Amino acid sequence: MNHVYSRHFSKFTKKFSLLGEKDKGKQLFLSFSSGIDSVVLAHLLIKCGYSERLKLIHFNHLNRKDNIYDTQFAQKFAKEYRLDLEVIKLHGITGNFESEARKKRYDYLKRVAKNNLILLGHHIDDSFEWHLMQKFKSSNLNASIGIPVKNKNIIRPLMCLTKEQIRKYAKLNNLSYINDPTNLEDYHERNFIRLNIVPLIKKKYPNYLKHYINQASALAIDTKTYLLKQRSFKMKSTKSFCEIYSFDHEGGFDSIDKKVHEAVKKLSLLGRGSVAGQIEKIKHALKSNKLGPLFLSGDLKAHIQYNHIYISPYVPSKVKIESGQYSYGQFISRICRLDSFFNLHLKVQNRRFPISKREVSYESDMQGRISAITLLRHWSKPGNRNKTLIIDC
Repeated sequence: MNHVYSRHFSKFTKKFSLLGEKDKGKQLFLSFSSGIDSVVLAHLLIKCGYSERLKLIHFNHLNRKDNIYDTQFAQKFAKEYRLDLEVIKLHGITGNFESEARKKRYDYLKRVAKNNLILLGHHIDDSFEWHLMQKFKSSNLNASIGIPVKNKNIIRPLMCLTKEQIRKYAKLNNLSYINDPTNLEDYHERNFIRLNIVPLIKKKYPNYLKHYINQASALAIDTKTYLLKQRSFKMKSTKSFCEIYSFDHEGGFDSIDKKVHEAVKKLSLLGRGSVAGQIEKIKHALKSNKLGPLFLSGDLKAHIQYNHIYISPYVPSKVKIESGQYSYGQFISRICRLDSFFNLHLKVQNRRFPISKREVSYESDMQGRISAITLLRHWSKPGNRNKTLIIDC
């Protein structure tokens, strides 16, 4: 498990050229708080071979007596891993402590780093919290995307990991760190969101971070704030298929997301579909020159050929729909959409009826289709359950 995180971290930094060849001679100035995020980031960088270029910058905010322990830990960590360390005392912070302290840290890092790289320990949870805060405070779309992975010479390599993954990595590697008690004080804006709002979201919507990442990626494409150059995709469509294509030979494939969603909405037999995972499969197939077919939600399939994706409806030779799998409206929509693409033989069964009436068949001419829908309407009444629809195509 340990190597999974370091491999993922390495692939992420290479994919977005965060520490690439063009930055090979540059020094890496890591803002090191002695907390879990900066400790894990430093350890990952050492593990990936960046220790010779790495320098730790530790800021003592002089706002509590325990600051001395944070500094002592930073000194111990730097000595253990043979890293350069500079300790900076921040004097004269008044007013909004969180805002002023952040400004002083950034000002110093930009001044000392100059043309080198500044590394910060922000991760996916931080970005989500920032995104949520901006939703309440700003109407700027770019701000609501979240914290940028790269902004000029400021790099955030941990934006590929969640807080939970960071904790697991620290545990697997027996890493010590300092817990900042001010993180439990909810009068700071970010702390208020982290301590009071995010737990409620997590409880109700466990996959919220996954959906946030997909949404942020789509928004980054719309606002043209993505890191990599993207290929320009176009789409041609008919009643029975969509062709998505590009004439570009260089660039990433993230810009394809919107076109695939449009195709699914147009062709899906259910008129909808959750395709985030399938889009990633399509991108992977494009990168590795695979042909498909790939099967998408909403009864669709995709055939792929260099920079071209052909999406069309897919129905297996037999479809079996158990009761409760779809609502009555979805039953009707599914049958009508299927009938518009294929010649169907419909067979409806119900175990509650006498044996002679448990199975009724209809051919898919117009009259037969209406009869099948009428039967489904009858069996959708509260007293009629346990129905199964079998479609032979």
